[in-house]
Amino acid sequence: MADKLTAAQVLEAVQLDPRNPMDRGALMHLERRAQEQGSGMTGLKLRELAQAKLDSVTPVTSTHTLPWAGAKAADSGYGIGAGEAMYGAARAEGDGRKAKELGAADIMWLGRLPADPAQVSAADAKRLAELSLAVVPGSSDQVLLDSVFKPVRAHHERKAAAIEVENARRRLNPVEATPGRQSGIAALAEQALAVAIRDQEPALHDDEARSRARREVGVVVDRMKEARLTDLTYAESRLADVRSGVLTPLVDTLRPGAGMDED
Repeated sequence: MADKLTAAQVLEAVQLDPRNPMDRGALMHLERRAQEQGSGMTGLKLRELAQAKLDSVTPVTSTHTLPWAGAKAADSGYGIGAGEAMYGAARAEGDGRKAKELGAADIMWLGRLPADPAQVSAADAKRLAELSLAVVPGSSDQVLLDSVFKPVRAHHERKAAAIEVENARRRLNPVEATPGRQSGIAALAEQALAVAIRDQEPALHDDEARSRARREVGVVVDRMKEARLTDLTYAESRLADVRSGVLTPLVDTLRPGAGMDED
């Protein structure tokens, strides 16, 4: 016989945000599990809660991937991962390999790039990153590259940061706390949790189970509100930093797919 669904699983469903694609997948998994287990009234109420959450909103899938994510130092065998502390050139010098020097063709290519950072192609932005990782930090080559690449980086980081702020605003209120057509979701959560509590503690009176469920759901929702407000505050701070010219260290933006939460 399948194990009964628990109060912890109901609270897990409460914490999952159907606007977040990963959370949405987890919520769908919980719904399928409840269906497959046929876990009595708890399973029925959990399925109702999961379906109501899934139907209440659409996923927030806006992202902007930085064009140079996944870049490595040009003309070297080094792949540079997020969080690594040194540029490719510094690593190359450390094991006796020579750092790259910009040639005449590189300099001519730089001169042909669009003056508007928004018009620089993704391929060209990636090439700029690869060259920046390969030359000696602080060298005249690095200064020249920075004069071209930094405005491109600033354009894309501003775009990514602005999208992240918009996503954080859209996710700010848990669906359980959103007025309008989502207003019944909190009640569904409380009902599902009360049934699960009664399953685990059969001697508990129905009123006490409902009271406990209301308190526990309220605590979880309040914590989600605080966490999402923190996320929004961080996203707004990051956008303000980028707008003021504070860019993320290049090596921290190289993870394949790096970017922030474009329709």
